[in-house]
Amino acid sequence: MTRDRLIVLDPGTMCDALVAGPLFAALKSSPRQFENTLFGDAVERYVQRLLQGMYPASSALVPRVTLNSPLSNKKGKAGELCDAVLYSASALALFEAKAVLIRDGDVLSADPSAFRSALLKQYASRASKGVRAKGVLQTCYWT
Repeated sequence: MTRDRLIVLDPGTMCDALVAGPLFAALKSSPRQFENTLFGDAVERYVQRLLQGMYPASSALVPRVTLNSPLSNKKGKAGELCDAVLYSASALALFEAKAVLIRDGDVLSADPSAFRSALLKQYASRASKGVRAKGVLQTCYWT
């Protein structure tokens, strides 16, 4: 088997490994600080490494993936555009990895609007007192 190919014998186990992999990597490094930053950082690094594996750098080609693209606002405050940028010849995709979990009740609800509301609350919320903007609004409204 080459690096470019993967044979998945059990898709269920593969999905579990993809979802739980960052969790166990963060727990192994420091269980005390796991709750907020370590898990989020582990998920971000995990997504970045997946993208780097799918689009490896080559000395003969322009890099297709850029990680943590820096930027600054009008006031000179430094930040980052997003966790990863994937370039193609005519388009680009911005990746912002999030590690916030959705309650099972919202995921399994018969009412699709409950799931949609939970997604918007966890992944696209505006900044409020003491809480920074998340997801899409984190990149769109960065000031």
